[in-house]
Amino acid sequence: MNAIVILAILWVARLIVIFPLLTCAIKANTKENKGKFPVPLKIMSFHISLAFLLHVCMAALFFLHINYMFFIHLYIVEEFILDMLFYQDILKAIPHGKDKPQKHPMFLIAIAAFVVFAIINALFITDIYHFPVYTFVIQSIVMIACTGGYYYYRAFYDTECISTYEAPAYRLYKGPVFWMNMGKLIYFIFALPLFILYHVAVESGQKDMSMLIWSIQNISLIALHVFMGIGFLVFTAD
Repeated sequence: MNAIVILAILWVARLIVIFPLLTCAIKANTKENKGKFPVPLKIMSFHISLAFLLHVCMAALFFLHINYMFFIHLYIVEEFILDMLFYQDILKAIPHGKDKPQKHPMFLIAIAAFVVFAIINALFITDIYHFPVYTFVIQSIVMIACTGGYYYYRAFYDTECISTYEAPAYRLYKGPVFWMNMGKLIYFIFALPLFILYHVAVESGQKDMSMLIWSIQNISLIALHVFMGIGFLVFTAD
């Protein structure tokens, strides 16, 4: 792949977070939507804002020729935490003997375990100056399970809106959450094997192949943020 094309893909991947940031800001502040963002979209808007700030920090350190891997550690942790809160809110279930959906504590347990492991990994295994391989792999596996599980749940067990309290979640599924979940599913399905192949290529000294693989990974990252932006764009308050 041409070096100019690779560089262009790299910078598009770094700047594409601006797209969902802008669409979120625009949709949240339109007259009909102002103050009506549902919790899942508030969580994702907070994530996009943090992601933008972290990308700015990483870009600044890149130009200063300073190692910015510490911010990638932070990025993966904040993304995992907010993704788990996102899925906790959209995957509510009705316990036996109850008449209202409740949040599953499994997501909070996952957050606590992941944060503890990320700290241990940063301090004693990978260190903050290298890419957090193990935390990224765990994040990818969990996210593939969540994104795939969400579509399975909606497609086979929740094809119709059958109650008033379910209506908001159903509208989100048919609109914003459909696109956001699709973006996350595409990204993590591609990112995990590509990341493994990238490290194999690096270890074997195949520089051109490693650059090609990382460019494909960047394309999947672009797709993620494009789908996130579309998710915000299609939201309309009732």
